[in-house]
Amino acid sequence: MYARFLKEKAAPAIKTVFRKSKLSPIFHDDQDQKQRTKLVRDTVAQLFKERMTPLVGDAKFADVWRIENVWGALKERI
Repeated sequence: MYARFLKEKAAPAIKTVFRKSKLSPIFHDDQDQKQRTKLVRDTVAQLFKERMTPLVGDAKFADVWRIENVWGALKERI
């Protein structure tokens, strides 16, 4: 379902935003299981020229997306 969402909804909307830009979108996924399946990784490879891997992106986005800090704190407690 996630791969289908990317194909039918997300990628077209993202590409519309970037249509007039010289920049191209960079897909950022995280460690969520639905984003780690082979089907989804293959779909992302077809739809986006560049992708930020979870190992690179997660550490950088924890400061930007505060919810990532909350998830980290909850994981420590569990």
